[in-house]
Amino acid sequence: MRFRMTASDYEVLHTVAECRLVTIPQLAALLSRNGKSLSQRIGQLAAEGLLANAPRGPGQRRGRPERVVSPAAGGAAFLQERGLIDSHASPEEILGERVPPQAHQLLLNWVRAHLHHAETVAPHLKIRFFAHNSPFLPAEYSSISIAADPLPDGAVPQKNVSFKPDATFSISDATQGKTVLFFLEVDRGTEIVGSPKRTRKDIRQKILNYGMCFDMQAYKKYESLWNCKLNGFRLLFVTDIVARLSTLSALVREMPPSDFIWLTEQARMFKEGISAPIWVRGGRLDAPPHSIFGRWSCQAPLP
Repeated sequence: MRFRMTASDYEVLHTVAECRLVTIPQLAALLSRNGKSLSQRIGQLAAEGLLANAPRGPGQRRGRPERVVSPAAGGAAFLQERGLIDSHASPEEILGERVPPQAHQLLLNWVRAHLHHAETVAPHLKIRFFAHNSPFLPAEYSSISIAADPLPDGAVPQKNVSFKPDATFSISDATQGKTVLFFLEVDRGTEIVGSPKRTRKDIRQKILNYGMCFDMQAYKKYESLWNCKLNGFRLLFVTDIVARLSTLSALVREMPPSDFIWLTEQARMFKEGISAPIWVRGGRLDAPPHSIFGRWSCQAPLP
């Protein structure tokens, strides 16, 4: 029988390309689809050269090998031919081969899947999400650039600080006409907490950069992306283990003002849902946790 693309196939292809690398359970959660039938269809799309479906790399748990789905060259061309992705985008900006490390991307996907599920149980809220490496994100919004140590006109050239959040998303409340901006950092303990060199992978320097972004209102450029008004933002850290959460919380407490920084760890997200009061505000582990959904806080773990 001749292969025919369906409307749901377009959605699958679009979502895989948006994630770059994604497991079938994650894809099922993002699309609210049955995992078994979705897996079968992915096999057919892979046979047509639209998707790549390969075993996950090192670092997974014991048991049956988990498979990771990513766009294939044919799928990338398919999306570009239809104007869904910039025709000038290179394969490295679309395919999943250049998205190391896998485990970091997959945890980022789980955060996204939990947000998607929370939106289904709170339909009055609208969530818009972009990972920094999404081929659908306009280039001007993939990073934040700030002029550090602003100097008077005519002085020596300013030093610019540029950095990329792992993801940027907004939550809009239709009942209040209010939108809240979030920058997300997924942390698996591979980055240095603080070093004298202040490298890009230095958590302390990241927090300082976000602080400058807050003070200089560099985040305001996202108003044009989502056609909204923004008053500040929250910086979220999602860690993979409790020990790392404690380490980062201690760092955040040492760097006031830090009320705009909220932290949690993945086990709690899976247990209670991302919309539940699971977030440590300002690194204060001894204080009651908060919800990023505010008054719409609810427990909504993935089914």
